[in-house]
Amino acid sequence: MTTADYNIHKFDAMSPAVWEEPWIKALTSQITTALQNHVAWIGIETDNTGSDYKLFDYACGNGVASHALASFFPVIHGMDISSGMVSQYNVRAEDSKLSHRMHAVVGNLLDDSDSGAVAAAPTDAALVVMSMALHHVSDPATMIRKLSQRLRPGGVLLIIDFVATSESGCPALEDDSPMSHAIAHRGFTEKAVRDMFSQAGLQSWAWKWMDEQTKLPEAAGGVQQLFLARGVREG
Repeated sequence: MTTADYNIHKFDAMSPAVWEEPWIKALTSQITTALQNHVAWIGIETDNTGSDYKLFDYACGNGVASHALASFFPVIHGMDISSGMVSQYNVRAEDSKLSHRMHAVVGNLLDDSDSGAVAAAPTDAALVVMSMALHHVSDPATMIRKLSQRLRPGGVLLIIDFVATSESGCPALEDDSPMSHAIAHRGFTEKAVRDMFSQAGLQSWAWKWMDEQTKLPEAAGGVQQLFLARGVREG
């Protein structure tokens, strides 16, 4: 099985009850707070209500990033390789009475045979966000390039993920961890992410650590450091 196959299997089987586990609730709360506290730093327009102001939430899961930023975007597209996650995203949007402007579909931008994903993904997003998923991707440089192609000129790509242990000093994930087969990269250095953004033609680079470290279960790596990275498609 490929890393993508492992992730599809893992996340398709994930029960909605998982989101109520204390450490996952704490993580999603931390991400939500970070997104809402860094709206200006990200470059989100707070007074734009036009239907052309779009958010594309890739590897959207159950919609943590989408819901955190829902008040700023009248149109939100979600996409995930897991049909289980897409189902949870859409149920949650319905429950929150946001389904009229927030909807997810199944798709993999790295699968050249997945023409449906290409057709479903916007090409004029004001913001593309990929939260806590790049470490699951075997080819992150190509992923960042594919995501950048979904931006309108002046649009922002935002990545949230783990800082590499070589820079954070946090413990590394053990090779025999239950999560190991679903993980392709155990964090990223600032230079690695900056280089990938540059190769994708993104400018106005910015990077910052989250204010507080994240407490994961020991089997998932223990205490870790998250980063936010942004870049702009010029044009």
